Formats: sequence, structure tokens, C-alpha cells
Amino acid sequence: METTLMAKKKATGVKGKPSSVPRTVVVRGTGEWADWVERGAKHCRTDVSKLIDAALAAYLRDQGFSEPPPERMP
Repeated sequence: METTLMAKKKATGVKGKPSSVPRTVVVRGTGEWADWVERGAKHCRTDVSKLIDAALAAYLRDQGFSEPPPERMP
């Protein structure tokens, strides 16, 4: 028996805009890498989520992506 995996349609709200329902993003890494990220966040006096948010915003800006990041969580 063959199984086909299909991607779920992106949840949308009013008029096709992205839904405001929180979603989870997972980054895979070794335990050693995760420990390094946690130490880096602690060094910056923040948590891992905020560190990743700031790092992504800075990286995308440095790559020429001029769109400002939306609010991460309400």
C-alpha cells in the first residue's frame, strides 16, 4: 500500500490574511548546539526565543529584507 503525504493548507483568517493563531517553529540541533544557544541567550540576558527572534530580524535586515518583523506574540 502506498501513502502520499500532503501539506496542510496554511490557516487563514479574514480576507485571506494569515491567521493570528500562534504556531511553533522547531529548530533541530544537537544537544551540544542547544546548550551553546542557551548559554548565548543567558550571556545576552534573554531567553532563547527572544535571541532567535532578534537574530533573525538582524540577519534578514543584513540580507536586504526591508520588511519590519511583525509582533512575535500578542
